[in-house]
Formats: sequence, C-alpha cells, structure tokens
Amino acid sequence: MRRLTMLFAAAFLLCGCDRDRRDDETPAPKATGGAADARSADQVSPGAPELRGDRAMHEDGTVDAAANDNRNRFEGTANDIRAAPGNHNDNVAGGNENASGQGGVGGTGPMPQTGGDPAFVHAAASANRLEIELGKMAFEKANDAAVRDFGRRMIDDHSKAQTELEGIVKDTDINLSSDLDAHHREMVDRLSRLSGVEFDREYISMMVEDHQKVIERFESQTRNGHVAALRDFASKTVATLREHRSAAEEIRAKLK
Repeated sequence: MRRLTMLFAAAFLLCGCDRDRRDDETPAPKATGGAADARSADQVSPGAPELRGDRAMHEDGTVDAAANDNRNRFEGTANDIRAAPGNHNDNVAGGNENASGQGGVGGTGPMPQTGGDPAFVHAAASANRLEIELGKMAFEKANDAAVRDFGRRMIDDHSKAQTELEGIVKDTDINLSSDLDAHHREMVDRLSRLSGVEFDREYISMMVEDHQKVIERFESQTRNGHVAALRDFASKTVATLREHRSAAEEIRAKLK
C-alpha cells in the first residue's frame, strides 16, 4: 500500500512539471495599440474619416467637421503648452538662473543692485542744484523782499538736502553726477535773461511748478525705492518740499 501511494505521488509530480513546461512554451499575446491594431480598427469601423492632407474626410469626399474641430483644439493646446513661459525648453535655453545660482530667489549671485534708485538720485541731485543756483540768482536780482527771502531759504534747505543725499549715495554703487539735467539748465538760462518784476514772477512760477514735479518724484521713491536709506530720505524731505511749494504759491498770489 505504501509503495502504491508513492507511485501515485510521483505520477502527480510528473504531471505538474509537464503542465508548467507547456505553460512556459505558450507564446505571449501580441501587444496591442500599434499600427496593426489601428489598421484593424479602421477595418472594423468602415466609413470612419481618414486624414487627407490637413483635413479628416469620409470616403465619399465630405469633410468631417467634428474630427477637424477636435484636431484643431488639440494642436492649439499643444502650441499653448510649448509657448507657455517657464517651460522646459525655455529653462534650458535661458540657463535656468536659479539652478545655476546666478540671481533669483535662492540664487547665490548678486541681487539687482538698486532698481530705479539711480534715476531718483540723479533727479533729486539735479533738482537740489537747480534750487541752489536759482536761489542765489533770486537773492541777488529779485525786487520783492519775499522773493529774496525765499531764494535764501532755497539755498539753505537744498544745500542741506544735497549734502545728506551725497552721504547716502557713498554707501551704494550709484554714480552721482555733478551736472544739471538739460531741462534744469534751460530754466537757469531763461531766468538769467530776466530782471525786475518779470524776474520775480517767472522765478516764483518756476518754483511752484518745479516743486510739484519734485514732490511727485519723492513720493514715488518713498513707495517704490529699493535702498532703505533713500526711501527714508525721500519720506523726510518731501515734507520740506511741500512747505516750499506752499510758500511759493503764497508769494505768487501776491505778485499778480
């Protein structure tokens, strides 16, 4: 009985091995989704639109509008993705500054130096020099005592402002020019040809208009400046500039 049991067990093992061998020899199913399957799908679906040139058309020559519409939407989406800023190609072509450490948040390179601060420094310095030069002219040539006093105040206040501005700029990489800009030079030239009451009126009118422009520039710097010391300078000085404008407006009203 034991021998018979052993024979049955051996036969069972041999059958299992033969079945495993047949499974291993069974060919794997063909992959689907290739060009052959696509052709089969076309054969199964007679009358489906086929691509002729740039358009999908039926066998009878009519255009399949829905298929063309879907194709156009797909191509449009693909183009949008390719054109989107910051895509992979743009990063590669642009050198990916953050990854290379040259600027940007997290980069180890230098940050933008001072933004719009150099333009402000140039405008403020030129305005200070203008007010000092015209103030000297008014102190020497004006007929009206109030105009002469105003000119003297411009010399004092704008000399102080210029000294403070130069001290701030020394701690930055901004180059401070010593020249008047072209517009301010024209104002000096025009006023130098006048005298008497005509000089007084023209000078005070210039002071009202120029101080208004300078106030707007200083207010913008207070909001948008990058260098903290320049923002503080603009915020503090703009109050004095408003006082100058108000005083000039009062004198102009009396001269008319």
